Amino acid sequence: MGKLNLFENGAGAHDILMRGDCNCAAWQLSLIAKVLSFCLTATPLVNNTDVIAMKTILSSAAMLIGLCCTTVAFAGISDVPSGRYELDPDHGYISFTYSHLGFSHPHVGFRKFEVDLTLDADNPNNSKLVVTIDASSIDSRSDEFNDHLNGEDFFDTKKFPTITFEATNINASGDKGTITGNLTIKGITKPVTLEVIINKAANHPMRKIPNIGLSATATVDRTDFGLDSAVPFVGSEITIHIDVELPKVN
Repeated sequence: MGKLNLFENGAGAHDILMRGDCNCAAWQLSLIAKVLSFCLTATPLVNNTDVIAMKTILSSAAMLIGLCCTTVAFAGISDVPSGRYELDPDHGYISFTYSHLGFSHPHVGFRKFEVDLTLDADNPNNSKLVVTIDASSIDSRSDEFNDHLNGEDFFDTKKFPTITFEATNINASGDKGTITGNLTIKGITKPVTLEVIINKAANHPMRKIPNIGLSATATVDRTDFGLDSAVPFVGSEITIHIDVELPKVN
């Protein structure tokens, strides 16, 4: 009986499943094709050793495909039902980074914000997303700098108390996607596209309700929103970082 090599370069199942660039669906099809091709072309099974070997190959293939399917299922947005999802305030983070004189990249966040997602799981493009941030909740870990950021030179939060983002196009496929929408800061609205990763979409193991975990990033020029103080010494390019968990609203 011939020898069937299921893995490339001696890699084991765990190596393939954990590999960051693994296209799991394609790998499943390749694995199935290998097994079927081998079964069709192999010489007849003539002894118990051959029978045991074939059983081992087929059972291993079934187990690996099952594991791979389970891994993919955790990330698909279609694995949770359509409906309204809101921010879990204990597991939500919005922050931004920038270059400070070239010496460091400070992380500044917001402590109070809301995320409201109306999901169409069958057609994510029909979903709606609105993010509302309390601009005065900005937190740089420095009370003095917080006062400065709240002032007229920056966010001018007495005059412009909220920052909003409203999606105009949601494009999700598998565990990745983009969300384009209108970002409004200091009364100025500009289009921004978020690069999104769906970390997991499944029933929450403790709350027993559908839950979505998202990470997203975007880069904007702060001068587009009237935040031009200290440019060019302090960088104008801002990288936005978002990590949120969104449980389904019953």
